[in-house]
Amino acid sequence: AERARRHVDDPGFDGERLARHLRERGEAILDSWAEILGAAAEGSGQRCYSPYDEVKQGKALLRGIEERSSLGEHDRKFTAPTSMRDVESTVHIWVDRGAIWGSR
Repeated sequence: AERARRHVDDPGFDGERLARHLRERGEAILDSWAEILGAAAEGSGQRCYSPYDEVKQGKALLRGIEERSSLGEHDRKFTAPTSMRDVESTVHIWVDRGAIWGSR
C-alpha cells in the first residue's frame, strides 16, 4: 500500500482506503487458502500442485482458467493459466541478434 501511495499524483487520493482494501484482499486470500486446506485435511483428501504435477494424486490446488466454472468461491481464487496460450492469442518476440552473434 505504501508503494502504491507513492505512485499516485492526486491530492484527493485516499491512501488509507487503498491500504484497507489491500489488507482485506490479502486476508481474504489467506482465509480461502486455509479453508481449502482445512477441508482437504478433514476429508483426508490429498492435494497436488497441478494436474501436471508428478504426484498427480488428489485434487489440484491450481487449475487452468477453463476449469473455473465448476469451482467454489474459495477454489476460484487459486486458478492460474497453464500457458501463455491461455491468456494471449499472440505473443511477440524480439530477437537482439547482436546479443547472439555479437555486435556488427
